[in-house]
Amino acid sequence: MAEQTEIRIDGKTFKVAKREAILEGMPEWKSSELNVVGKRIARTMGPDNVTGRAKYAYDVYLQGMLYAKVLRSPHAHARIKKIDTSKAEALPGVRGVITYQNTKRKWDDERNILNETVKMAGEEVAVVAAESETTAEDARALIEVEYEVLPAVVDPEKAMQPNAPKLQPYGNVFGGKPQVYNRGDVEKGFAEADIIHEQRYTTAYQQHACMELHGCVAQWERGQFTMWDTNQGIHLSKDLLALKLGLPITKVRVINEHTGGGFGSKTGIYPYHLMVAELAKKTGRPVRLFMDRNEEFVVAMNRPYTVQYYKGGVKRDGTLTALYHRVIGQAGPYKENAIWAARASEDTEEVYHCANVRAEKYHVHNNVQAPRPCRAPGGTENMFTLEQLMDELAEKVGMDPVEFRKKNAARYDQVANKPWGSNGYVQCLETGAKEFGWKTPSPGKPDARKKRGIGCSSVFWHGNQSEQSQAVVIVHPDATAELLAGISGIGVGAETILVQIAAEELGLPMESVRITYGDSQGTPYTLNAAYGSRTTALSGPGVRAAAHDARRQLLKLAAARLRAKPEEVEIREGKAFVKADPKRSIPLREATRRIGRELIIGTGKRPPNLDGYEVDAFGAAFAEVEVDTVTGEVKLLRAVSVHDSGRIINPRTAENQVQGGFIWGVGAALFEDRVLDPHRGIHLNTNFNEYRLPTALDVGDEIKAVFVETDEITNSIGAKALGEPPTTGAGAAIANAVYHAIGIRVRNYPITPARVLEALRRKA
Repeated sequence: MAEQTEIRIDGKTFKVAKREAILEGMPEWKSSELNVVGKRIARTMGPDNVTGRAKYAYDVYLQGMLYAKVLRSPHAHARIKKIDTSKAEALPGVRGVITYQNTKRKWDDERNILNETVKMAGEEVAVVAAESETTAEDARALIEVEYEVLPAVVDPEKAMQPNAPKLQPYGNVFGGKPQVYNRGDVEKGFAEADIIHEQRYTTAYQQHACMELHGCVAQWERGQFTMWDTNQGIHLSKDLLALKLGLPITKVRVINEHTGGGFGSKTGIYPYHLMVAELAKKTGRPVRLFMDRNEEFVVAMNRPYTVQYYKGGVKRDGTLTALYHRVIGQAGPYKENAIWAARASEDTEEVYHCANVRAEKYHVHNNVQAPRPCRAPGGTENMFTLEQLMDELAEKVGMDPVEFRKKNAARYDQVANKPWGSNGYVQCLETGAKEFGWKTPSPGKPDARKKRGIGCSSVFWHGNQSEQSQAVVIVHPDATAELLAGISGIGVGAETILVQIAAEELGLPMESVRITYGDSQGTPYTLNAAYGSRTTALSGPGVRAAAHDARRQLLKLAAARLRAKPEEVEIREGKAFVKADPKRSIPLREATRRIGRELIIGTGKRPPNLDGYEVDAFGAAFAEVEVDTVTGEVKLLRAVSVHDSGRIINPRTAENQVQGGFIWGVGAALFEDRVLDPHRGIHLNTNFNEYRLPTALDVGDEIKAVFVETDEITNSIGAKALGEPPTTGAGAAIANAVYHAIGIRVRNYPITPARVLEALRRKA
């Protein structure tokens, strides 16, 4: 057990492990001494991405490959009375058709990959494999299906009613009851409050809208199963495929160098992966299946629609005394992924210092597609609403919104009852207010058609899981190095950041290190999948440990050439020198060439997070909007997004992450809204003409990324989450700015022109 020490926060004593436990013999990185880490370096794969040289799963075409197409249910809930595939099978060029009748492959404990009863519009009914895509489409159209339509329920609040059709044996609330979190005595907290405020908010469905469609190519060859798959993690997909297909993991290979967008939707596998595997085995041919854009909307899953009820208690001096939060989220018809429906209360439990908190989460089964993690799942839905509530409470006690947040900032993790490894939340609020030019909101000009307003929001995101992560670094005789990392390139720049970490630890220039990734065969388990904003903080320490192991061997080689002890030698920028006498130096390649045909191989793994601490990312968002009171249009003019994400490995890619994440929040706040048939559960606006995404013209003149770098002590590189936090703060900052502009709140997202005009009519 690591040596422990004690720290005191807010009158509480916490026992924590000492910093040395996480370094395992490596020195502390000091920012002033770093040569590669912390520098603005262009993404190494950028040229390949923009020129089309980068290879995606969608680009894979194999000799003799068949094309698969899926027939989907037009009903939200139905039983298949009769299915006739004879005409499809007789069509020239068709090589295989599977339905629930001729495949019994299990998906999970409640259904097969194809089923007699379908529980949502778009669910798979049959899959066709043919010599061409056109033939597969024609064959799909020839399949005849007779359905018995069953009662369906679409709205999650209606699904909670006693007379609603029951979709699970325990009812329509996942697990038969809500998930409840309690801290203190919430009724006592409300009794102590001077002001109590209650509100209802809703957040909308959000489509992942990946540029690269979901799909894969599968091949069986001499008992080996290979899949080229658009995913967020080659090793997670490999592990799940091996489990579902009943194969040893050594018999499964997953290849995916580049992913054209995932945002949570390509974490793990779907039933279609097994359908393709089944057809490839049945036909003895490689099989390709990719969705079209309509299918992406209908079945590729989404951020769930939520209904959220709040009750907040506060003293006149601004002190929070109680918070009650009830979340109702649409979970889809099955148990799988239902847990993502109503995660939008975890921030309510943690962001603010409050002794009395109760949160109830209702994951409600209904006949629509299931949710799936969508950039900052739960956190986005939670902060969009919680941060409107905080502004409303601040107004009721007459406090500036920034000062109200600072006053109630949590000092430690109240759920885990642990201190944070670092917490720059208050500093983010202060820095953001200064960068933005914040002032206490005041009414706009009452005679202006276009009114301007400003708003702010907190940013919070749960931190890095402490999981297995390994890497391998190979140093060649010419003093170049190769990093082997089991990751997929999902667009966040991880292939650049991990090379920076390896180059820094090795003492080599960036151009002397290359990375091999994207293939589960031949790469270590660096990351099961890229989700939860954890790639850098989870993979980086393993990469540093592997590079440190290689460096230790390099120091021995160089020390022999310099006639010094290894501990007396330093390596920097491709040179080895004696620390006490830097003139005694040699190019590193003079030492490495002596290894001949041998290689220096460094291996390393990430130790667990430092015991006793929690790891979370903090920040603050500020926005200015203009509201047209005649058309109802809301235009974002400018934004400042401030983040405490520990050490920033590459400011350039970090800024990209913040701007991209904030734009996601703009889409959810102002534009993205599903049109759903309330009776049949059919998604009606399944294209980018009718499902509105923000463009460059919709996101203002500037989204400024600002970083408050803290000393995150729980891992060896000092980094923590960044990719998802910007999304969480955008919506409430915009909503609060809209209120400041027009003087009436819009509590249902997205804040469309119609909703703005309705709010103005209510005010009038």
